[in-house]
Amino acid sequence: MMGSKTQRSLFALIGSALYLINCILTQGADLQLSEWLRARLISRDTALIGCNFVIASRAHENLIRRYRLRNLYPAGSRLLALHILFYIALLYYSPQDKKAFLSLVPLGNITLPLYMCIGLTCSITQLSDLKISLTSTIIIILHLILVVFIDLDFRYWTSCKVDYWMQVEIVAKDVTIFGGLMLINYTSNLKKKS
Repeated sequence: MMGSKTQRSLFALIGSALYLINCILTQGADLQLSEWLRARLISRDTALIGCNFVIASRAHENLIRRYRLRNLYPAGSRLLALHILFYIALLYYSPQDKKAFLSLVPLGNITLPLYMCIGLTCSITQLSDLKISLTSTIIIILHLILVVFIDLDFRYWTSCKVDYWMQVEIVAKDVTIFGGLMLINYTSNLKKKS
């Protein structure tokens, strides 16, 4: 019989597989979504699958190494870093996201290139698996800027013809991604202490 923590890892893996199938079926079939809205959803779905991988890896638990699923933690953290890269690409290519950033973030004209440079550097660092201590903390701050200033402005997104409940779903996914990023930050701090 499996222990509860092993079952949790198994449920996280099964959940990520089911979530991937659900995303492929629902977003591929929904023809009403515009390309940039579909890209916004896909970036968050990728990050949520990464969150499930981080939970399933059990790297945040105080365990002997053989009980951890070692390959899932780097895969999950890379998927979460891809989310920031996707968002930077959206800022560059999507006029709606760029307009939202410039109008909603304080000092948007100055902050936008800074956000893009820092996000690109931190995401590439996370993807290359370099051990830099502040990378996960900076990615958390970048994600918080995205959530607080941009995604929580429902008035702007409904004026861009994004359905209200679609935006609520995006914000809920953002909060879950924030939890996954916090778990990565906690795990990297644990690895530094040991």
